[in-house]
Amino acid sequence: MRLDSLTRDQIRAFAGAKIFERGEEYLTSELVNELDIDSEGIVTAKAEGTDTYEAEVWEEEDDVGAVCDCPYDGHPCKHVAAVLLAYLEHSAKQRKAKTKQRREKCRFLEGQPQALHSHGTGGTGAGGDERQ
Repeated sequence: MRLDSLTRDQIRAFAGAKIFERGEEYLTSELVNELDIDSEGIVTAKAEGTDTYEAEVWEEEDDVGAVCDCPYDGHPCKHVAAVLLAYLEHSAKQRKAKTKQRREKCRFLEGQPQALHSHGTGGTGAGGDERQ
């Protein structure tokens, strides 16, 4: 399982159905805060429960490693599941924003004279050779 291609079904399989559902409750109740992804791809966030717990997830070869400072003896806990779901939601929002930016850029360029988006490769704009 890789973080960059993570799916809800993979999180459910990783955590088990009951832990997945409890993690989902945390996410929908907005109990996951301070989501951060560092330069090495380690995802951390805080989950508000009985106390505030910090969970961390990362890639380990073809799997995901995880740790949480809550007292739960099993692995993974609902906080880890919630952080994975928050990461998935965050990634989807980022992809959507990038797609929107690309569309807006394309619309902008479509409205410009050809010379502006031909980048001087045969157009007659500034610096282009008018001899053909």
